[in-house]
Amino acid sequence: MTNIHFDMYIPNSVPANFHFLVSIEDWGPNQVDNGGDDTRQQIFVTASQVQANTWISIDAPFTLVNKNNIGLIIMENINGSSLSNFYMDNIYFYKP
Repeated sequence: MTNIHFDMYIPNSVPANFHFLVSIEDWGPNQVDNGGDDTRQQIFVTASQVQANTWISIDAPFTLVNKNNIGLIIMENINGSSLSNFYMDNIYFYKP
């Protein structure tokens, strides 16, 4: 697969300092977290990409070299944003 898709919903309002990070981690051929062969891709989502009270779609290139042992998808509110709730749906990898 060459792309990742996810839908995101932020209830109420989008904080002015909103910054969100999606990390995808492949655990490598040994299939062990922190096994020495892990790779990670990070996707940054900024306030200009989202709207409050509306489902928005994010599509990004899926650039990990190793893609056969995805172990984690981590969603983080970063940079001290006051975001307290969000919803994610329709997370999938695809080839256009």
